[in-house]
Amino acid sequence: MSIVSRIFTLLTKIRHKDLSVGQSTRIEPSLIARGGKITLGDNVIVRIGSVLMPAGGKICIGSNTTINHYCVLHGGNSLEVGKNCLIAPRVSLFSSNHSFQSRNIPIREQGMSSKGGIKIGNDVWIGTGAVVLDGVHIGDGAVIGAGSIVTKSIREYDIVVGNPARVIGRREQRLERE
Repeated sequence: MSIVSRIFTLLTKIRHKDLSVGQSTRIEPSLIARGGKITLGDNVIVRIGSVLMPAGGKICIGSNTTINHYCVLHGGNSLEVGKNCLIAPRVSLFSSNHSFQSRNIPIREQGMSSKGGIKIGNDVWIGTGAVVLDGVHIGDGAVIGAGSIVTKSIREYDIVVGNPARVIGRREQRLERE
C-alpha cells in the first residue's frame, strides 16, 4: 500500500465517525460523504476518484471487493455489495431516486423515494460504465457487461448486457482449483 493511500485511509477513518473499515482496506483519494453509515470489510480497495455517499442510508461493502476508479455509490436507502466483487471504473449504483409526481412543485423539493435499495451478491463482476438502479438484487456470481443499465433483478450466475440489461448467458459450474 502506498504511503498516500495509508495516509488517506487513516485521515478518512478519523474524519468519519460512521465509517467502519476492516483490516488491510485501502482507500485512495476519494469522496467519502457524511450523512449515513459506511462499512468496508477486510481487504477492500476503493480507487481514486470514487464517491461513496450514504445520503441518510447505508453502504456496506464485503471483504475482498474492489471499487475501481471514479465509481459513484449512493446509499440513499440501502446499498449492499457482497464479498469478492469487482466493480469496474465509472460504475454507478443508485439505491434511491428523486420523487417527481407533482408538476406544481420543483423536483428538487419533492424528496426521495426508494424501491428497497440495491443488494449485490458475492463474486459479482460489474463492467465499466454500468448503472444499477434502485430495487435491483444481483445474485451471486453474476456478470454485468460494460455500459449495461440494470433496472430489474438478476439471478445468480446470469450474464447480462445492454440497455436495459438482458440475459445473454449463464456462467458454467465452477471447476475445482488444482
